[in-house]
Amino acid sequence: MIQQVLNDMKIFLIAVTLLALAFSANAEMSTNAPLTVTNLPAHLKTKVSLYEGKEDSGVAAVDINFTPETTYPERVEKSKIVAPGHAAELKWRFVRRDNDKDIYHFTFKHLAETGATNLTLSAKMVEFDGKKVVVFRDPQHTVVMEIPNDEDLKAAQRN
Repeated sequence: MIQQVLNDMKIFLIAVTLLALAFSANAEMSTNAPLTVTNLPAHLKTKVSLYEGKEDSGVAAVDINFTPETTYPERVEKSKIVAPGHAAELKWRFVRRDNDKDIYHFTFKHLAETGATNLTLSAKMVEFDGKKVVVFRDPQHTVVMEIPNDEDLKAAQRN
């Protein structure tokens, strides 16, 4: 009788171990599934606007990329403003394309409050699918990424 119980317990433990291995292998396989990370260039045109204050309150800097096919991973873009009480440096880089989204990494050094003397550093990953995204917002600055309109594209091509 005791021998039968021990054999049943061994079988039960072996079954539980095999199930655990099966589930962990399945989880490992799903985390190692191929990512959609590519060496492909960006595919969406972008307009990055850095506003002093709220959105549309006065543009301090604008960058328009009307040739996304030339934007490959790790290319760094930069905007800088130095105005009384509004010192800021915005950098971003295209990281990769992920299906219908372009992935960007933004860093933003800025004065978080009027009269502040120390710069605050913020960083953020943005999945851009063509819809307007507020990348950063504080009382002094707003950073927005969106698709440029026709007027923006014409102005960018003239420059």
